[in-house]
Amino acid sequence: MQHGFGESEISWTTTGKANIILDNLIEMGKIKPFTLVMSDGMVQEKVGSEERLNHVLLERMLVEEIIPMAEKKYQFGGRKKTL
Repeated sequence: MQHGFGESEISWTTTGKANIILDNLIEMGKIKPFTLVMSDGMVQEKVGSEERLNHVLLERMLVEEIIPMAEKKYQFGGRKKTL
C-alpha cells in the first residue's frame, strides 16, 4: 500500500489506523486475512528545481525489491493473487 506525498510508510497505521480497521474487518468476517505491505515508495528524481516521483523506478523497486522480500519473509501458499 502506498502513501501520498508528505506522508510515510507508517502514516497508514499512525494516522489512517489501517491496522485497526483491517483487524476489525477480519474479526467481523468481512475480509479474509491477508498480508499487507507498506513501503516508503518515494523514488524521486530531481527535475529542474523540483523533486518528482519516478514511476519507472517505483515499479522497479516494487518488482525487484519489495515483492521478493515479502515473498521470502511471509508464507503466501504459493499462489499469486492481486486485488
